[in-house]
Parts: sequence; C-alpha cells; structure tokens
Amino acid sequence: MKKLLITLALMLVMILAVSPAGWADEYYTVNNEWEYTLVHRVSISNDSAQEAADITVEVPLLQRDLTNYSLSGEEQLNPPPHEIITDESGKRVAVYHFDTLKGGEVVYLEQRYALTVRDISFGFDVSAVSPDYLQADIAAAYFEPGIGVESDNPQVVAFAESLAEYETNPYLIAKSVFSAVNLYLDYQDIAGEQHGAAAALQRGHGVCEDYASLMVAALRARGVPARMISGYLYVPKADDGSIVSLDDTSHVWVEFYLSGIGWVIADPTFSYSFNIGGKEQKFIDWNYFTKTSGVRRYIAFNEYAEEVGQVKYTATGGKLQLQFHADLEFGASFTAFTDVADHWAREHVEFLAQLGYADGIGNGLYGVNDPLTRAQMAVFLQRVLELPDAEAAFADVPAEHWAAGAIGALAAEGSLAGYPDGSFAPGKSITRAETAALLARALQLVPQDTAERASYTDVPAGHWAEIYIEALSSLGLLEGRGDGSFDPNATLTRGEAAKILALYLQNSTEA
Repeated sequence: MKKLLITLALMLVMILAVSPAGWADEYYTVNNEWEYTLVHRVSISNDSAQEAADITVEVPLLQRDLTNYSLSGEEQLNPPPHEIITDESGKRVAVYHFDTLKGGEVVYLEQRYALTVRDISFGFDVSAVSPDYLQADIAAAYFEPGIGVESDNPQVVAFAESLAEYETNPYLIAKSVFSAVNLYLDYQDIAGEQHGAAAALQRGHGVCEDYASLMVAALRARGVPARMISGYLYVPKADDGSIVSLDDTSHVWVEFYLSGIGWVIADPTFSYSFNIGGKEQKFIDWNYFTKTSGVRRYIAFNEYAEEVGQVKYTATGGKLQLQFHADLEFGASFTAFTDVADHWAREHVEFLAQLGYADGIGNGLYGVNDPLTRAQMAVFLQRVLELPDAEAAFADVPAEHWAAGAIGALAAEGSLAGYPDGSFAPGKSITRAETAALLARALQLVPQDTAERASYTDVPAGHWAEIYIEALSSLGLLEGRGDGSFDPNATLTRGEAAKILALYLQNSTEA
C-alpha cells in the first residue's frame, strides 16, 4: 500500500510539475502583512519548603532574521538576562542566575518580540533553477545528516532516491519529496515514541516534526539543502485586538534552499481527503508548498532543535517547577522600559519618553521605584524648561560631571541652590519637600486657592516647604499619602517624578 501511495504521488508530481502561470521573475511577492507582538512568559516556582540555591535558567530567544515571512523587530526582555549566548547558527539563549529561591517563592520572566508576519508567494523561473550550489552560497550543515535528520540512513536514502529518480532540478526534487512524504505518512500522535526521519519512515505515521524531519532528510540525501523551522501556525478567527494564546499552536515545517534564489517554505504535514466509491482517499494540498496564506500565518521562532519554549534549569535543593506560556498580541505592544509594564506610573513615564525627556538606567530599565537624585531632577527640569547648559559653581560638580550643564542651568535661573558648605550633593536622593520647593520655583507655580489648603498632618504651619507643598498639591501634581500625611522627608521615586512632570506638561498644553 505504501509503494502504491508513493507511485501515485510521483504520477501527480509529473502532472503538476510545470511552472505556475503568471509567476513573476522576483523571488517572492508579499500579498499582505500583519503586525504582532509575540509574548513568552516563564514562571519558576519552588514547590517545596526547602530553599533552592545556585539556580541557572536558560530560556530560548527568538532567532533574528530567520525567514522572509516572519520578520523580527524590537524585543524586550524583562528582567534583562545576565547574559545572552548566541551559537554559530544564530540561535540565542537568555541565561538567568538566581542565588536563592525560597520555598513557595515564584519568579517571572517575560520576553516580548515585535513581529511582521507576511502572506507571501514565491515566483521564479522553475526551469532555470540551478542544481549547483557554491560553498559560499549555503552552509555545509544544510546538506549533512543531523539529529533526527538521518539523511545517511540506508532506508531514508532508498526512499529519497526512489523519488523522481533522474531529476536534477532541486525545485522539482523538492516537489516530489513534499508529495511523497505527505502521502506516505499519516498524522498520528506518537507520545513516548522517538521522533525523526528514520523512525517516521519505519512507522509510517507521526506528527509535524516527523513529517518535516523526513522531508528534510530526503532532500539532503538528494543533495538539496534543507532545514526545519519551529514556531507557531496561527489561524486567525478575527483580528479584533484580543490576545490569542499560542500554547497549542506550536508547529514545525520545512524550508529548502535554491541556488541564487533563497529559502522557500514547504509544510508537508497537511493534506485533505475525499470519499470516493465509499473509500476515503487522501490528496496533497499544494497550498502548503512554496506559499503561505492569509488564512494561516507562520510565526518563525528558530531553526528546529527542540520544542519552542523548552526552558532548562539547574539548581541545588528545592523542587523547581517551570511553566511556559505563549501569547500573540495584535500590533506593537511595548513599554518604553521593561520595568513599567504593570506600574501605575507607566503612562507618565511613556509620555516623557516619547518627548525625549525620560532616560532609563540601562538594560531597558527606567528604575521606576528607585529614588530620584538631585542631579537627575535637574536634568529632568532642564529638558522640560528647555534651558541652555550653564556652568555649575559647586565644589562637588566638576565640569565633566554628566549633569553639570543642567545643574548650572537651574542654578543660574534661581530654581535650585546648594548647601552652605558650597556643595550640591548631585547623587543625593531628593526628598518630597525639596522636590516641591524646586518645582514650585522652577515652574513658577502658586496655589490656585490659598484658602483651600491641604493642611497635611505632618506639614505644620511654618514648615519651610509649606507654601511649595501647597502649590503642587493644589494643582494635583504631588499629592499626599492618603492618610492625611504628605511624608515630606521621604525620598521621591523616579515614578513619582515622571507623574509630576507629565501632568504639568499635559496641563500646560491644554491651557
């Protein structure tokens, strides 16, 4: 029966192996494209009472510049990994280290990738495809056997050589292999069984990984370079802006390489059947050969090595449990900084970042809960007020200090002053009371209604910053803690500073 299926496949290839009418000379045509954000989330929990120590977690990352139908853009890794390892093929792994994880404790890792997913069709002169590959044209690894791709296995070689036996055109060989694999294998879950080309050929059934590995192995056995791509096959119901779970859509497919042209997609897993004469018969679905579709969207993650999202770890003690989830969000869904994604100050930080007023602290972080220093506040205000740099006449602010120009600018216009000993203390955290005084002077703010003062319990009449605190409070820029206090001596966070300046700018624009 298997021999009969292969013979039918070859006959069908001979009938259909002609250049499709209307194909252009270009390599491929983009029919449509969509913008998405691929989100991977990893949770690591210690499900025991014993503390886990010396924890190293490895998370696979999106492989860049992999295909022409799934293009990668900006990415955000939160928290930033301790290192990123890239191998010779371009696969990347984020490595995280944790000293300890207490019993019951959970940590979360998130990776966000901006993607442009395309519906493309390939068009070129099939008859002119060269069977010769230059060494510089394609890596030798794509011709060679590998794990699960046993192109030197005698049975795999015999299978490959029986297909279009005298054909030398790589495209037509690929078409023959695609149809033969598609008709030879039956889709069937093989949980607990071995994957790979040789195992699939022996069994006669498997999953997408087995279809792909057999096609790649057979192509390599015939001298056509090929590779497996792992990722997701997303079939949209409606682009309605919702978040779609990709947990059950992981998929593996094939690309083969044509000399002087490039990589071409083929997905041998899918077929369709008709009931003919009371018997169900399977047919090749050629829509999955050398084209994608708006109905199905291939989201490439990396060249196949292991399942997408397979996270590895090592630890001493404890009992770690790792969970992985993948979602697809419509459009570009990014924060200006990775640590403000779920923070109350996000909209304020992003507003300032769009204007170029907010800088991060490195590694994609804003430091939203970090205390704001006096130097950082000076830089913030210089940008908002568009003041030119000026010399800072403070003993501890040398000319080469990164904020010297801003500190000098604010001092020159009378908004800030140093300490009696001639210092400015640029690295010192600024308090909420100091912030009120500095901002009220710099922004020339006065209470809107002095008769309706906040009268905070910890800001008594006669407090040195009372009038400034009232000025900012009456405008809603710097409010109390909710228990009637203002907490004047507490340090101001970078998130609080972003809110103050964003609201000021927005109110000024509306006015």
